[in-house]
Amino acid sequence: MFRLEAETGAVPAVYVVCGRRIGMANGPGVWTWVQRAVCCVALALAGPFPLLASNSSPSDAVNAEPLRVAVAEFADVSGARIDNLGGAFADKLLAELARNGVPVVARDALEARMRETGLDPTSIADLSRAAGELGARLVISGTVDDIEVTAHEVSILVVTVRQSKARVEASARLTDSSANETVSQVTAVGSGTEEGTLSVNLGSLLFGIPAHDVCGGGLRVERATVAEGEFVSVGFVADTASQWLGLEVAAADGAFLRWLGWRFVARGDCGTWFWNQRGALGVSVGPGVYALRLRSGDRVLAETSVEIRPSVSLVFPSLDLVTAGTTAFDVGSVGQAVDDAVSQLVASLLPALHAVGETARLAPRADPGGASFAQVAEVLPDGRVTLNVGAANGVAVGDRYEVLAVTRLVFDPETLAVLSYDVQAVRCEIEIVEVRDRASTAIQHASSAASEPVVGDLARRMP
Repeated sequence: MFRLEAETGAVPAVYVVCGRRIGMANGPGVWTWVQRAVCCVALALAGPFPLLASNSSPSDAVNAEPLRVAVAEFADVSGARIDNLGGAFADKLLAELARNGVPVVARDALEARMRETGLDPTSIADLSRAAGELGARLVISGTVDDIEVTAHEVSILVVTVRQSKARVEASARLTDSSANETVSQVTAVGSGTEEGTLSVNLGSLLFGIPAHDVCGGGLRVERATVAEGEFVSVGFVADTASQWLGLEVAAADGAFLRWLGWRFVARGDCGTWFWNQRGALGVSVGPGVYALRLRSGDRVLAETSVEIRPSVSLVFPSLDLVTAGTTAFDVGSVGQAVDDAVSQLVASLLPALHAVGETARLAPRADPGGASFAQVAEVLPDGRVTLNVGAANGVAVGDRYEVLAVTRLVFDPETLAVLSYDVQAVRCEIEIVEVRDRASTAIQHASSAASEPVVGDLARRMP
């Protein structure tokens, strides 16, 4: 990885890149052809790079950290049987912050740092430490406190319409990681309504009584035998020590099928996982016996199994309805209520972010020539990408960006201009197809896709 920066002193900086002088005023005059050749090789290997402002020094740029915000997975204490609720809640909040111009740290990066260092995500001090190590000045944690779902029927002539209403309560804490101090605590109550001639009683589905207690000790499944299309619920009690644990699904022959994620399980507590009977590519696995392996790092701590039997009738509803983050869930009453709660939390948190004294770092600046850089605020299920810049920044339909996975991203604290970064990979190229005031939507060019964009990635405008 090459990192090219300006040499500054008593005179303004000058850059010579492949024999071309970039910048103003004096500096080294003529490079030898050997030096130029070396520079060209370095540029070819490193790819395009940003130039530091001529009145800034490298040390100033590296130390000028922007107001970045990390968001931890929300704790789900609602009692609802919804898969990925805490993770999806955090991801939606991250996307909403990014849409409002706040530089964010991806949730998986925060979780990976905590897991690598053995930190406890339920500890504010540990969250602050991990966020600070990732360059985030602020960290948001929270809980999904309660979910209520009610349904009633309305008869209109010969048609009976069932209406489902949902209410979601959530709370969030904003912490200054540099001082490990609480900046703000906010709450929200979101609501959502879904109507249709065919509807399902989500209340009985989300709050049904499990067949067996998965937290009864050891690695346990709710039912040893399930029908096709039913949730597989798994739990494990950490009797000896607090630790990060992960669960994987394998076929009867031992072949890996699906990773269900890491959980930090405190001593004496129970970690739970849900499996929707799908493999890593989202395809249903079908009837058979499947192994469930609990891992701590590379070690398998425990193993159990579940049998999926052919269903004699249609299993309704689809598990997507109770899997947070899916399209089916998002358009339902609970999904709408989650989105409403997230919007309320962000609206309450933004003034607190400004109160930290970083207002200049939050608002995108208008760029008549089109925004040179942006951040990925959201990746939609159909592959479209939302950027946190729009018409106010000079973005127009047809503008093209390349999405980059970067490290050591440095912003100017006053103008929010990107000063420096290291490119890890070029993920794909995107083209703007819809522009709003402060956000825009783009489609990916399939021929350029090396990997999928991730919320928080840097988007660099192409000529």
